[in-house]
Amino acid sequence: MIEAEGLNGEIVSTEDRYFGGLPDLPLDREPTNSEASDFYWAVVAQVDYQIVGEEIEAKKRQDAEIKLRTQAKRAAEMANPEAAAPEKKEVAAKKAADRQRRFRERKKTQKSTGKPAP
Repeated sequence: MIEAEGLNGEIVSTEDRYFGGLPDLPLDREPTNSEASDFYWAVVAQVDYQIVGEEIEAKKRQDAEIKLRTQAKRAAEMANPEAAAPEKKEVAAKKAADRQRRFRERKKTQKSTGKPAP
């Protein structure tokens, strides 16, 4: 990374060049290979940076939505615990049934292959 003083006296590094904008291409001539390569890699870095930023923002929004739903569910449960009890029992029964089903399937597979249980 190379650091230099910019026009306004601020310190500018080569790292800032890629994430702060694109390098200028000459308008009066064909760019050299190194100028074209710098421009290409700056575009690639900028696009990658934007894509990663968008993915992070989407994940933050999704986490915030989940948090709000969870808070609302907990608040409703605290307000009326008797109403939430049947729902909790139903979810627990579904989980237990799924766990038993997976156990039986694993047991069948082990019998048919003759391999010991893990």
